[in-house]
This record gives sequence, structure tokens and C-alpha cells, in this order.
Amino acid sequence: MTDAQNTPIITPVADPEAGTRIIFLRHGQTDWNIDHRFQGGTDIPLNDTGREQVRTAIGALKQAAAEGTTVDAIVSSPLSRAVESAEIVAEGLGVPYRGAVDGFQERSFGDLEGQIATRELILASRQSNNAFNVEPKKDFLARSLAALNRVRREYEGQTVVVAAHGMLIAMTMTALVAERHPELLEPASDRAHVTGEFLENTVEVVTGICRTVAEACRQLQDLTDTLRDITDDLGIEFYPAGTHPFSHWADQPVVAKERYQRVVERAQYWGRHMVIYGVHVHVGVDSRDKVLPLIDALTNYGPHLLALSCSSPYWDGVDTGYASHRTQLYQQLPTNGLPFHFDTWEQYSEYLESLVATDVINDPSEDRWDVRPVPRYGTIEMRYCDGLASLPDVAAIVAFTQCLVEYFSRRIEAGESVEVLAPWHAQENKWRVARYGLEAKIVVSNEPVQRTLREDFELLLPKLEPVARDLDCEVELAQVRRILAEGTGADRQRAVFEKTGSLREVALDVAAQSRARALR
Repeated sequence: MTDAQNTPIITPVADPEAGTRIIFLRHGQTDWNIDHRFQGGTDIPLNDTGREQVRTAIGALKQAAAEGTTVDAIVSSPLSRAVESAEIVAEGLGVPYRGAVDGFQERSFGDLEGQIATRELILASRQSNNAFNVEPKKDFLARSLAALNRVRREYEGQTVVVAAHGMLIAMTMTALVAERHPELLEPASDRAHVTGEFLENTVEVVTGICRTVAEACRQLQDLTDTLRDITDDLGIEFYPAGTHPFSHWADQPVVAKERYQRVVERAQYWGRHMVIYGVHVHVGVDSRDKVLPLIDALTNYGPHLLALSCSSPYWDGVDTGYASHRTQLYQQLPTNGLPFHFDTWEQYSEYLESLVATDVINDPSEDRWDVRPVPRYGTIEMRYCDGLASLPDVAAIVAFTQCLVEYFSRRIEAGESVEVLAPWHAQENKWRVARYGLEAKIVVSNEPVQRTLREDFELLLPKLEPVARDLDCEVELAQVRRILAEGTGADRQRAVFEKTGSLREVALDVAAQSRARALR
């Protein structure tokens, strides 16, 4: 989703009968937002940063008007932070502010309001027993939708800005998705589905079990087509890159799941910085004995996977100098990063048991290596990559990953050993690629030997292409050569910024790329 600086503008569904268009505008920042306090129905005013955030939204609304969506009226929640946000926008657009609408208030958090939102209190607020007098979710949603319908009727045929609150906007969006396509929210092994992730701004798209790369991409295509039936009506765009170029991390709420809140509580500052997005690929393995050698092999080729996907040069409004700033952020969390080498499955099991026994993790799934075994699925999961802008880019990564696993699986079956690259070399390679992308020089052997990443691709791809023919993914693997020729997502983002001087244009270009179709 794209937003205007730190203040999101979201366009919900137009009324199909009346033709009313509603634009939701989240209010700007307050001091309680900064302190991470439960705010709810407490009437806390905007701070100076919040007022500036709202002013940035005016430019986006003027741009929408230039493209044919002219605002006719502005209303708001009765709370002062929303009222002032609406008044600022009304003055900036020269559009009348029509007052507050009862029902658009933020969800009441009862006795929790004013308290710091700790993990324990966030989780407690979601319990059905309502011990803190928190407004029941169904009641909150009912009055929000009732208010929305009143505005639709009153402003029939017009475009109206509603200045309201983050939770109200998010829950309204979720309700619309659940109403139209409830099947999308149900996990399934035979089809793609969607789920939430670490941040409330994130939708994770998951395929079912697939036999070919093309099948996986078709599932993703079918699902995104279905989602766009909703998001196009809402005026929302997907933003599938490693980081958002200007969204401020402190403005993005973490989902109130215990395991996510535990990450934030433990990692603190770094845990709140996870405004990052990636692509994970699972590949089935036919023998447990192959798993650890395959982990070693994929560690050696982690730089290649990361380089192809680099798409996060910008962070919080600045160019970080890195091709993948996401990589640098993600490895700040405990257990994230490069895997360790183990000679036997028993050693690996003892390692996991020791992490649980010493309270590093609660269960083995919380060991978040860049490439890791997933015993419950019988797969190896590759987690190196930044978010990828288009399905052809996703196809390249999935095919490259599957071919690597199959290539080394065949070598292991033939009795060959896989070189274990020294951890200091593997660590240096990862940093170099995060910094320089495809232009990095990497260590390819413990002798030691170095070569440019591009040179190593030229040596590697001819070995993988026969494997790709056997796996019916030649078309998809060929996309690797396209990325090598055209450059990475990071390269393209920087080119757009150099041409336009606008990070908003960078975000819009990524969103446009997300509409590219699957290859077949």
C-alpha cells in the first residue's frame, strides 16, 4: 500500500448504488502515539509533527483531484485529533468541513487508556472476557459501518474525506475483504491464501503446495487478481519491495499476537524497526540426510539470491547507501541471520533444544536463519530475499532456488561433498551484497578465491539450466539473466528517484511493477 508520507490515505469501496466515494484519512501523530499509550476514546490533540503529517496529505489529495477524484466535502470523528486533521485538509483544499460524525470515534480501550501499551496489556485487551472494559470488537465495527453508511447516504454521488483512526480504518478494510472473499483468509494446502504478518500494514500471500514454479506463480496471480477486485475499488496499491522508502517505522503498529509482541519486548528498538518485507521459498527434500549439506550449499549461494532481489535502498526518507537495507535491519533480531554448520542432525537438534532450554526461543520455528530446515513440512526454507516487485521477478527467485536445491541434491546423491564456506567468508559475502548488490565481489572458496558476483553467475547458470529443463522452469530461470541485464529493484528505485526527485514516485513505480502478469 502506498501512503502520503506518514499519514495514510485509503479509499474504501464506492457505494455501488449511490456512487459515493469515501476517502479515509488517518489523523496525524499525537504525544500518546509517541509514548505508545492506549489512546482509544481519550481526546488527545495532535502534536506539531502530526499537523505536518496531515499537511503532506494535502498534496496527495490535490494530485488525486488532478487525476479526476475531486473532494466535495470533509467530515471526521468527533475526537479533536481527527477534527483538527480534517480542518487542516479542508483549509488546504478549499473544501468545506461538514463537522463530526458520531460513530467514527476510535475503539474505546476502557481502563487501559493512558497506559503504556506493553505486550501483556495489548494481549489482555484482545481477550473476550473484557476485563478492562474494552469496547467489544463487534460493537466497534457495527457502529463504524453504520456511520460509514450514513455518510454514503447523505453525500450520495459525492467524494468525501473521513478523518478517522487507524484501527477503525484497518478493521473496516478487513471487514470488506471478509465479506467479499472469506475464502482468502482460510489457510489451505492446495491454493493460495492471505494472512497477516508482523505489522498491521502487511499482507502475506502464501501459495499452496505446488509441483512447478509456473504453478506457484499462477496461484499467486489468481490470488492477486482476486485481491485487486477489492483494492482497485479501494484505491489501494500493493507495495512489494524490501522496505518502504519513506514510511516512518514508529507509525506502524505491530500485530497483537503474543509471538510478535514478544519479539518487540525482547528486541526493543530494533524490534520496532521491522518495516520490512521479503520473499520466502520452500523446496521439498526427499531425505533428511540431505538437509544439512543443502543448507551449507544454499549458504554459499545466499549472496546470489540476495543480489537478485535487492530492493531496499531507501529507509525513512533517506538513501542508506545499501542495496538491501532490509538485510541489515532483519539480522538485528536474535536468531536471525546466517545458519550455523552442523555435521549431523543430532547436533542440529541439540542446538535447537539448547535455545529453548535457555529461553532464546519458545519453539524451533522461532529460529529464523536465512535458510533453515522446516521438518513439519519436509522442506528447506530460503529467507534471504528482499520483497520483489513483480511476478516475473518472483519466478526468477523461485526457479533459481529450486534449481540450486535440485542441483546439489543430485551431487549429494552421487557421493560428492559440499564445501562449507568459512563463516567469516559467508558473513563478509552477505554484507558485501547487501551493500553493493550485483556489483559486489564475493569469496567463492576457502582457498581463498574471489570473483565478481556477475562472473560467478556466468559460471553457475550453465550448470543450472539442464536442471531447469528437467524441472520445467527454463522460462522462469531465464528471468535471472534479465535481472542481471536490467538491474535490481534497488537500481530501478534509485533511477526513478534520480529522474523525479520524489520518493512518492519511487513507491508508485514499485506499485505499478506489481501489476506485471505471471509468465505462463
